[in-house]
Amino acid sequence: MQVKLFVSDGGPAHDVTAHAFADLGDLTVYSLSEMDGLAAASAHGIDRTPSMVVVDSGGREVAAWRGTLPGVAELRALLAN
Repeated sequence: MQVKLFVSDGGPAHDVTAHAFADLGDLTVYSLSEMDGLAAASAHGIDRTPSMVVVDSGGREVAAWRGTLPGVAELRALLAN
């Protein structure tokens, strides 16, 4: 599964958030101040940060948190399944 983290540069806890989830494997951090970040956010219906989407190998959404983030333990449990 792939984890997509959506942040704003200078937004709440940008660096801390990215660091907290950095060791979870296939993590991509998207900044909404960049074009590719905006495109990815649009594709997943993200309109606020921080947000996170987990997709399976087929690109289907498995879980999403929009405007909030899961705890690291919650995310680890989801990825373990």
